[in-house]
Amino acid sequence: MDQNDSAKPRLIDKLFYFRRQLFLVVLLLTITLIISIVQSETWKEDEILSASHSTIQKQAMQESGDVAKQLAREAKTPDRLTSSLSPTATPMPSILGIDYDPTLDLHSGPVPLPLKILIPILEVDAPILGVGLTINNDMDAPKGLYGDPNWSSAFWYRGSAIPGEPGTATMAGHVNGLLGQPETFARIRRLKPGDLIIIKVNKTDTAIYFVVDEVKKYSLAELREPEIVDRVFGAKVGSDEQKLSDGLSHLTLITCIGNYIDGEFDHRIVVFSTLR
Repeated sequence: MDQNDSAKPRLIDKLFYFRRQLFLVVLLLTITLIISIVQSETWKEDEILSASHSTIQKQAMQESGDVAKQLAREAKTPDRLTSSLSPTATPMPSILGIDYDPTLDLHSGPVPLPLKILIPILEVDAPILGVGLTINNDMDAPKGLYGDPNWSSAFWYRGSAIPGEPGTATMAGHVNGLLGQPETFARIRRLKPGDLIIIKVNKTDTAIYFVVDEVKKYSLAELREPEIVDRVFGAKVGSDEQKLSDGLSHLTLITCIGNYIDGEFDHRIVVFSTLR
């Protein structure tokens, strides 16, 4: 083999090495270019996002300023405009019903009420009438002929407090009827402290619960004593006749008991109770 033949392999190896190096250089340049382009695009996106965030902040600040100005303008709105936008409180309806006239004279006759009294332990379930005073200025307890519903009704004295409101509400009822048969309040003397008395509004779920505190027996003479009258009717001694009130709601039940003398029983049973 001559010298020229041995030099050819060395030349081929050098060319192969040169081409490989050139490929690596081109590849490296390509990668560098790609990275540069990507970084450039990222920078642009960051600039766009930064500008967008700045714009959003400015808009938010502007909107906040607009809201503050609006609030300031509303604060300067005349009271008459502000009050016209304010909700109006709705008064609570009375348990006595819309037909009840609170100005009715106490010497007027009984009026129907949308109420009834329940005494579960005595199985009492009776309608309630609103009553005033007789010509003798005694609390009225209307009667009637045999079978008249007055005999089996309870009577709320219109001069006393409304049941469930602060003060003393006073109710009476008959102990017996024309023929001596037991009526609505015949057994209230059997009530004991802790027993329930319920005043219910007809055709609704409204019910007012009272708990018995005490059951007392008084003679007619005792019932004329001012302190007992005060307790039974809640009336304050004095010319103004204002109702006594300890801030609580009381209910007093009263009926006849004792000996029947000169057309009248000589004692009364009084049940004192307080709103539960």
